[in-house]
Amino acid sequence: MCNISEYYTEDLYAAKAELAAAKQELEKKDERFAEMMINDGEPVDKIERYTGLDIDALKQIANSLGKTLVI
Repeated sequence: MCNISEYYTEDLYAAKAELAAAKQELEKKDERFAEMMINDGEPVDKIERYTGLDIDALKQIANSLGKTLVI
């Protein structure tokens, strides 16, 4: 006999995994975009507005690039 709740549970877990993967991919794209903007000398407020990343994340990215943030 088929247990329909198992079917929905498996489907839910698959959907959550897809969503998590998509979210992670978007975060990586935001970080790469922030890297480009930092390399181009864009101001912090503009990078925050376009990427949605906070100042602490931007400081970490800038440090990894050996750059300073333009305020």
